[in-house]
Amino acid sequence: MGLHLKKEIEQEINALILEYKEICLWSLREDCGPDTLQETITILEKIEKYGDREGFIRAKRVKRWLLQNSNGWSVK
Repeated sequence: MGLHLKKEIEQEINALILEYKEICLWSLREDCGPDTLQETITILEKIEKYGDREGFIRAKRVKRWLLQNSNGWSVK
């Protein structure tokens, strides 16, 4: 269950990055992806702040899950 859930969260993070790249993540390098928990949180916060309502809700949900379940594992 845990590994499956981690995979779903990784997929949601990747989907958010792709969907919001042009809207609010345009300043990131093309090959830039979150390598650490902190980088992931920063990207999610940009989506919350500069994205639309749906992005805000999705990013907030993923960020909440990551923060309450973080135990030092990297997102990638």
